Order: sequence, then C-alpha cells, then structure tokens
Amino acid sequence: MLLTDIQIYYPYVCPYRLVNIGYTLEDDGKICVVYFNESKKLNRWTRNCICEMSLVLEHLRRKDSIKCVIWSGVGRGFSSGAAFETNPRFACPLSVRNAYQAKGLMGDKDDLALKNLTLSFLRFNKPSIAAVNGVCVGGAVNFAWFFHDIVIASHNANFMYPFSSIGITPELGSSLFLPKTVGLSWSKKMFLLGQWTSADEAMRLGLVNYVVPPETLINKSLEIARRLIDRSQTSIKLTKQLVIESMGGWSRIEEVLDRENAIIRTAMKSPDTKARIAAFQSKHEANKKNKKNKSKKKSKKKKNVTARVAKAKASGSFPSSKKRVQTSGAVVSVSEEEEHGATSSASDGRKQPQIIVPRRSRL
Repeated sequence: MLLTDIQIYYPYVCPYRLVNIGYTLEDDGKICVVYFNESKKLNRWTRNCICEMSLVLEHLRRKDSIKCVIWSGVGRGFSSGAAFETNPRFACPLSVRNAYQAKGLMGDKDDLALKNLTLSFLRFNKPSIAAVNGVCVGGAVNFAWFFHDIVIASHNANFMYPFSSIGITPELGSSLFLPKTVGLSWSKKMFLLGQWTSADEAMRLGLVNYVVPPETLINKSLEIARRLIDRSQTSIKLTKQLVIESMGGWSRIEEVLDRENAIIRTAMKSPDTKARIAAFQSKHEANKKNKKNKSKKKSKKKKNVTARVAKAKASGSFPSSKKRVQTSGAVVSVSEEEEHGATSSASDGRKQPQIIVPRRSRL
C-alpha cells in the first residue's frame, strides 16, 4: 500500500494528498521509495505529475529523518514521458503552483524544457537512486540517467528518445549530459534515430550502474541505499557539488537549459511538429477509445452470461455439476447431492451413484 500524504510549504504549510505519485518508507523511515503511480498509462508525465514531483522533492529535502531516496515506477513502466495534454487537469491548487514557481522550485507552462525541475533535482543534496523497472521514454530517460547518483535498471528496462519522431528537441539538460557521458556520435544516434536502448547496452555505455532481475530491483536499490547512508554525508554532498562543477558549473547548466527552452519553443511552432504532435495525440485517443470499447464488450458479455446462468437456475434447468471418478474398469459419475449424502444402499430410498461402464473399442 503506497502512502500519498505529504507536506507542502508554499504559500503556507499544509497537507497534500498525491494523485500521480506514491511512496513507501523503509528502514524506520530512513529510506523513501517514491513511485510514479499511474500504471495503466505507463506512468506518463502529466502536468499534474510534474507538479507533484516538485512537491515531493521539497518534502523529501525538508524531512531530516529521510536519508536516501529511491525513484521507481509501478507496473511495467518507469515512465512513458510527457503526456502532451491539450486540457491538463491539476489536483495541485493554482495558489500552490504559483508559490512554488516564485521560489524557483517549479516551472510554468512556458518552461517546456523543465528547467526548474531539472535544477531542483540536481541541487538535491541527499543520496538519490533511480530504480528503472521498465519502459523509460523521453524526459524520463534524462530523469533516470542524469538526475540521480546511482542508476539501477532491471532486465526489463528499455530507454528511448522519441524527439525526432514527434518533432521536438532534447530537454531536461540532456543536450549537455548525454554528450558528456557517451560522446557526440552516440548522442546523435540516440537523439536522431530514436531507437530503443536496452539496460545492458546502457550499462555498457556508462549510463547505468547495475542491471538486475526485475524481482530483485527494489531489494538491490535498498542495499545500495543502506551503503550510501553509512558513508559520510558531508563527503557525499560536497562530492555531488564537485561533479556538477565538472559539467561547467551551475551557470553553464542554466545556460544550456535556457537554450533548450528556446529551441524547443521554436520547434513547437513549426507546422511539421504541430502535425506530428496532433497525430500522436490522435493515435493515443484512438487507442484509448478502442480499449474502452473492448472493456465495455467484455463487461456486457460477462453480465449476459451471469443473467443466463441465474435464469437457468431459477427455472431448474441448470445442470448439476458432476464429478467423474475413474474406478477399476468403470467411470462413476457422482452429483454434488450424492457426494455429500450417504449412498450405501438402494433400500434407504436414496439414489445410488450411477455407474457408467465405457464401451470397449472394436479391434
């Protein structure tokens, strides 16, 4: 059972119940395992989900009892990436969104590259682990590979950048982090071709630290989390700062994120991108409608069968279930009534089990 209650801090301190995210507390509350929790939609990133990521991160940062965080997904997907909603719905109140945006902890609707979210995760000073359980697409790939200190993937994990197929461009700092990690050639291949990268291939490229069987993913993540907690937290915080500085420092990262925002906004204005996104949304809606129709047909069929059975039972025409027992040279067919009653003799007025002797086949 996932927990969903957290504390929000702006514009005032009050409780908030998560909709798209849940979590568990392990090791007496020292380790928090956070889950993207919309498995039927492969844990897509809706606008509300992105807002809740910011709320959860600030909650985790302020909780001194929590020493390490693990991020994973429910079901067969880590996250299928951006939802591309035409009319986004928010559980997070507008006043809270505005207050978090004013603090730089959450982006507004124009922050397409998710600059503020990226900076918030990179500045998170507690040990953080990505436990990638399955499908990982688009912005979720950047989140898994670059926002955490350790990346653990199950054998079921697969990664893919769909940018060129949709008509958009890299975001969440991936245009900086991916080339720094795998080089220009591999970065261009991943960005431009949009092919799937397996967990094993990602580990070979230095993007994943461990690849484990699906059933051991969380246990392995907890094992690594405990090891991180046992280390010097001062050392971990300062080392994380040094690693960020090796990427060119905060000013360089912010510059790249601003550039990504400008480029992706340009791409979104092009007729080609608009057509591709519209086609993507249309396909998604068609799939959604087909699934809904199939579900309705299945439910209707089940109701019809139930109604026919009830009618047959009421009219007395519903056949009693019988058990057929193989005995030496014969098959004994025993009804439920006979099985539960005594059948020792015909003189007591009760039915004897019917003995059916099978015909011998002719040679």
